[in-house]
Amino acid sequence: MKKIFTTFFACLFMFGNLQSQNVGIGTNLPTGPLSFANVLGNKVVLYGNGASAHYGFGIQANTLQMYTDAASSNISFGFGNSSVYNERMRIFNAGGDGLSLNGRIVLRNGTLPLDAAFGAGVWMYKSDNSNLLGFMGVENNQNLGFYGGPSGWGFTYDAIHSRVGIGTNIPVTRLDVAGLNNWD
Repeated sequence: MKKIFTTFFACLFMFGNLQSQNVGIGTNLPTGPLSFANVLGNKVVLYGNGASAHYGFGIQANTLQMYTDAASSNISFGFGNSSVYNERMRIFNAGGDGLSLNGRIVLRNGTLPLDAAFGAGVWMYKSDNSNLLGFMGVENNQNLGFYGGPSGWGFTYDAIHSRVGIGTNIPVTRLDVAGLNNWD
């Protein structure tokens, strides 16, 4: 086997200037430095045996896939290397949060089955990134609005009845301001 690889690399070295130096896997006409066959399915298995759930890349109709082995596994992006890694973004496969832009914003995707505590929306951090400041999104199957501070849902819009609540998340008039006379 060693002799085959030695011969292969010697041929590449000697004839490299005559060829495009592209490598094909499952194709005789590679169009880039590394090309794969023009078929759908798994392309690169990064971890695992490839026959069952694993980490890797694949192609399906109109979709580039990056996948993990289980719903509890996540995908993150950052810089550095595996040992010294600075995460900047994480895609969650399970739970109420769907995407976290590290230190700035968290997108909630809701959960299945529906958990009212995890409505879709955006959590935002303080300007100094020290802590979460507030949430803009869905409170329940009726209201959307802003959540934060000691009042909780300080501003809500009742999308079913077209009512706005300030200081209340159950507006009973078109404009319902907690502690003030309300207008119909």
